[in-house]
Amino acid sequence: MKKNNPHSRIYYTWNRIFNGCTNKFSYVWDDFGGKGIRICPRWKKYENFKADMDTREYRRMKSPVLVRVNQMIGFTQRNTKWVPRKEAPVYRINTRYVKFKGEKRTMSEWSRHYKRSTYAHVYYRMRKCGESFEDAARHVLSIWDKKETKK
Repeated sequence: MKKNNPHSRIYYTWNRIFNGCTNKFSYVWDDFGGKGIRICPRWKKYENFKADMDTREYRRMKSPVLVRVNQMIGFTQRNTKWVPRKEAPVYRINTRYVKFKGEKRTMSEWSRHYKRSTYAHVYYRMRKCGESFEDAARHVLSIWDKKETKK
């Protein structure tokens, strides 16, 4: 097996963040380097990144995604962690939360809770009814909640 296997998930992740932070021509430059996000000097070598992040936790996950815990800080060992793909949106800087029945969740979390797709319904109400994201989301969730309680 090659030392830097370009087909491994961990190499793909490293390559994406390394290029995103250092290469102005990278397709993810605007998300990372263009916003001032940097990769720590130690991780500029793949071997160091792999040594730090190829953990037992990473290998146990089905679809791990590397996230920055604090979106204002770059990629360092202390500021990153592996999470399952479905939890990754929680760590995005632009994630929107909706408070419904005293609970605050992302729309992805509400979708899993009600076992339904949310975005098409919410964006339909935003486009056709002119509602704000929060109002449209609460309207859709209230309909689903009524259907759920009838069961």
